[in-house]
Amino acid sequence: MFRQRISTETRSMWGSLITLLIMALVYGCRKSPAPENTTSNHEPDVCAEYNGGTVTATDVNAAVLSLPPGQRTFKDSDPVDWYQSIVEAIVIERLLLENAELLGEDRNPLFLEQEHRLKRTLYSNQVLAEYLEPPSEPVEDQLREWYEEHIDDFHRKESRLVYHIFKRYDDRLQENELRAELSDIRQRALGGENFGILAETYSDSESRHRRGSLGHIIRGQYSADFDNVIFSLEENVPSEPVATADGLHVFYCESVIKEKSFAFDEVRTLVAGRVVEELRNAAIDKLVETLSIDPDAFVPDKDKLSSLLQSHDNSALLLRIGDYHLYAHMIRDLLSAAVEQSGPRPGVLTAAAIFHDIRRREIIFQHCMRSKYKISAAAERMFDAARRKMLITAAARRNLLHHIEQRPDVVEEHYQKNQLRFSTTPRAYLIRCSVPIGSNPSEIMGLLEQSKIELEQKLVTFDDVVKNVGGVREDLGWLPPQELRRTDTKAAAEVYRLEPDSYSHPYRTEESLVLYHVVDVQPASPLPFDSVFGLVVDDYLQSYSQVVYGEFTRKLLEEHNYVLHPEALATLPGGGAASRE
Repeated sequence: MFRQRISTETRSMWGSLITLLIMALVYGCRKSPAPENTTSNHEPDVCAEYNGGTVTATDVNAAVLSLPPGQRTFKDSDPVDWYQSIVEAIVIERLLLENAELLGEDRNPLFLEQEHRLKRTLYSNQVLAEYLEPPSEPVEDQLREWYEEHIDDFHRKESRLVYHIFKRYDDRLQENELRAELSDIRQRALGGENFGILAETYSDSESRHRRGSLGHIIRGQYSADFDNVIFSLEENVPSEPVATADGLHVFYCESVIKEKSFAFDEVRTLVAGRVVEELRNAAIDKLVETLSIDPDAFVPDKDKLSSLLQSHDNSALLLRIGDYHLYAHMIRDLLSAAVEQSGPRPGVLTAAAIFHDIRRREIIFQHCMRSKYKISAAAERMFDAARRKMLITAAARRNLLHHIEQRPDVVEEHYQKNQLRFSTTPRAYLIRCSVPIGSNPSEIMGLLEQSKIELEQKLVTFDDVVKNVGGVREDLGWLPPQELRRTDTKAAAEVYRLEPDSYSHPYRTEESLVLYHVVDVQPASPLPFDSVFGLVVDDYLQSYSQVVYGEFTRKLLEEHNYVLHPEALATLPGGGAASRE
């Protein structure tokens, strides 16, 4: 029996969002009645009509049966309202599917890539289920021996969430001009502008479509020169422009995940999974070796793959088998998505591992296509359902964004009400006096409190105070709140509310007594509405997704003359009751 599983590659935030919204419609009880027509001529089992189609009781029963077992009941809802919501969801999905096909969503390159991934997964899963025996469960001694042999795998390397801006030049004569442009962009980022927005606006790299994101980076993913830059960055401080043969880069580190070593007991389950996975992979490799591939195919060896992955060229071709092409940016996207879902863990996933899995499965898939191999009817149904859902999701996303964009007054109102979300980051130039906690902290605290008064009266200087209390002077420079918050939450809550050339209240931390001099403050400044319009639209949709979806679907139903026949709903199981106690 073919054990089916849809790959996580086919999932997306938008897919989850649309699914949740449709389910919310299914389970939400309506406050106002839908258009009804109890006098028109129609078959007794027709629950609703709309331009171009009908929804029958059979359709509704099939939709209910497609739900998870625990969700096939109206529970405490009114049964007629519950069925009505299911009918509306059926109509909306049909109309969105028609819209997707009309707009050619099934020819969109991103959709075609998703569709290919899904096919590859279904075909290869069935072949592997048919030809591979499941490996036996490893014993404890095997697990411990494997852990010791792979001890380095359980040392999590430092990982950095990195973004970059790339400017391409046609010849080196442009380098100085582009360096000046990137230096100006860097200063804007240092001034508090969102680096992702700057990357989206100015970068020549394909990563601009992801606001410059390169994902979580560990040493070795890029060249040694790039590693030296990336792993010397302070968080939220962009690098100086870095030159390569074809352009200039500015890198930006948003966050750092520190390295860690894991003991056997912490990772025993993971080790067991890895041992079983190795046995299974060995069997898959043996199977793949028996399959022929197109002689014109490009399949790099280990060294060539490593070289391609470490290059900065996201457009580098990594694999070509038949009409399928795999590029470096596709691997990095998959790796970033996997890390964002699960977080960096020791030995779980690398770009090379993703490539190896895709290569094997693609060889199996292409063999299936050449040999006219058929997947099971159940797998065909799964593919059709998943493809349909992907098209519906694509159409819903396009229509929801269009629906919001057609209401610039609403978008601008959201912008005005939430300007802090679309503003430069506030910054403060800070100097800190830290006094280690000694035998008499109360006395030092009293001195600091008196010193604050004297500082405000201009009777002493900050350097005088540092000397008088035996403290350490630290010039922290310009800091945004998120950076200060990592080391001093209490200070971050206070200093950005103070005026320039002012002083914080002294307070005690676990290790020292602290007083800040706020030399200067750059408050948050709203970015121009036109420059962040797309961000505002996305943010509005995230904040009011159900409201927007409700508005859009009501309009969609009205435009297609949707009419409900509630008397037909009463014939459905439980539908005859007016309400439920």
